[in-house]
Amino acid sequence: MELLDSPSPKEDPVRASARVLVPSASARFGIISDIDDTVISTHVSNKLKMVLTVILSNEHTRKPFEGVAGLYRALQRGMTGEDNPIFYVSNSAWNLYTLLLEFLNLQNIPLGPLLLRDFGDHLLFPKIPRATRRATPK
Repeated sequence: MELLDSPSPKEDPVRASARVLVPSASARFGIISDIDDTVISTHVSNKLKMVLTVILSNEHTRKPFEGVAGLYRALQRGMTGEDNPIFYVSNSAWNLYTLLLEFLNLQNIPLGPLLLRDFGDHLLFPKIPRATRRATPK
């Protein structure tokens, strides 16, 4: 991707890379899965345990629920190998994106878009209605 309206003509263009999921034409259905306490144990119902888990563990020390990798691979493959897309949703903050992505890779769980929460809407920070958020004027 490239930002078309560069901040300054003298500066290098602003570029970034991103993964995009385009479901296969052979897909028969899509899978939408929660991550928290479905794929990975997060202790979402116990805030103290949840915070300690986030602070004291990483993608190598956390374990998936038994059988989830095989189940999700089978759902993705479908009955005839149709390559069904998987989408993950979570109440986790965006700053856990890399940990979750690496966790899925390490555990051989099929990848898919991770829909996470804004950090400002998570844990210690109050919810701010989107309509009241304002961009900084130029």
